[in-house]
Amino acid sequence: MLHLLAAIACSTAIALILKHGEERNHQRFVILAGNYLTASSVSLFLVLRRGLFRYIPMGSFHQLLSQLRLEHTADGFLDPGSTALWALIIGVPTGVLYFLGFYYYQRSVKESGVGMAGSYAKMGILVPMILSVLFWREYPTGLQWAGMALALAAIAASNLRFSGGGNPFREARPVLLLLFLSCGISEFTNKLYQRYGMLQMKDLFLFFLFFFACIAGKCEIL
Repeated sequence: MLHLLAAIACSTAIALILKHGEERNHQRFVILAGNYLTASSVSLFLVLRRGLFRYIPMGSFHQLLSQLRLEHTADGFLDPGSTALWALIIGVPTGVLYFLGFYYYQRSVKESGVGMAGSYAKMGILVPMILSVLFWREYPTGLQWAGMALALAAIAASNLRFSGGGNPFREARPVLLLLFLSCGISEFTNKLYQRYGMLQMKDLFLFFLFFFACIAGKCEIL
């Protein structure tokens, strides 16, 4: 419960900081790059403290594919060398998705407010839930299905405007939908790492993730 409360507090603080930045017209990409530079520095410290760089050079791509083809009932079956390579392969696109998610979060806070932006970001969890059903047959309970249906209905309702006649989809807000998708897909790529890689090496994955998100932010600044 303490971890959950800390996560809620941090999530709320991020939204409020973004709102403050948008109200003061601060540079979005500077905030993005600074955020991920700090995150990559912290993750680098954890990687160095736990000695995870000893698994680089990484395993071969052929070895990784061979292990992924094997049928395993338990998650986290890759060896340390293949896990390091898997962390890099999954970390690069996940970092780009994190960058996009934060960028759309900034825009959504300005255009739709903290409440709507936060709701869409959190509802992104629907994406990995649906993809987990398709890829791994991880079926939700009946109550979870009902929650997913309500969340999707809330997304549709918040993007439609029925007053004044005409096309109700005309005033849909694509930035919120992009926020939903970028956050949701990044949660799924997180799950991809955790399903096959060693959880003891997750700090290495986080370093690659935040490092490439920081690079994406700096490229936009330049």
